[in-house]
Amino acid sequence: LLRSIIPKDELDREKKETLSMIEMQDDSIFDHGQRLLKETLFKKHSYRLQALGKKKSLENISRSDLLDLLKNVSSPKNMVIGICGDIDIAGLKPVIVKDFSNIPLKKSALNTQKKEGPVKSRRELTIDIDKAQSLILIGYHGIDIYTKDRAAFEVMVDMLGSESGVIFENIRGKNGLSYAQGAFDVKGIDPGYLAIYVLTKRENVNKVKDMLFKEIDSFKNKAISQEDMVRSKSHLKSTRMMDIEADSEFIFLTSLDELYGIGYDDYLGYND
Repeated sequence: LLRSIIPKDELDREKKETLSMIEMQDDSIFDHGQRLLKETLFKKHSYRLQALGKKKSLENISRSDLLDLLKNVSSPKNMVIGICGDIDIAGLKPVIVKDFSNIPLKKSALNTQKKEGPVKSRRELTIDIDKAQSLILIGYHGIDIYTKDRAAFEVMVDMLGSESGVIFENIRGKNGLSYAQGAFDVKGIDPGYLAIYVLTKRENVNKVKDMLFKEIDSFKNKAISQEDMVRSKSHLKSTRMMDIEADSEFIFLTSLDELYGIGYDDYLGYND
């Protein structure tokens, strides 16, 4: 981290592997659809960009670019060290001080994001690809990780997308029109997005799309049962418990929460 040299042969190999991944990314109808959804939802913010990058931008990255970026990122003001497991804390602290105390204390010089404006009218994009199945994705601007209603938002998404949710029950359960369906949200330090999806036959696309919007309107306007609410809360709590059983997942969550100013111990209040 502090004395990286980024050897040219390793950089070339990494670029080659990433280029292969870029070429393959549209083989998955879901990955392809999600990428197009982000491009449609976001016109300014970098959420619109593909994490892997594009061929041209990747080829233009130099070794000096990466060294400069690493220098900017590796600042104590921009860093959290997370360690968990069966460890000797007293013995570990001197090692951390020795290895990390000489990092120059400077402000991280990363680019700031452009603010995304509201979606004022429906944006639609239809892409015809050679696949046996068709994917419908409906997206909305979402919330950021600091929103006080974050837990309520998670419950709402679960109620929309779970196997006991309204989309599963009506589109698949009653009408048998989907292979898969659900909802998910992506949150960040800037407001992310909510996506609702259905995988169906090509000839059913218009019918299912109309049904989806009706289900969303119905969900917004009708009373939500206490039973459904309790089921979703229980599902979220049990999923979170399983997610952080592994040391790697636990430390990833707590370190990011600390880095973003939420606090490493935020997970303790999740069930409440």
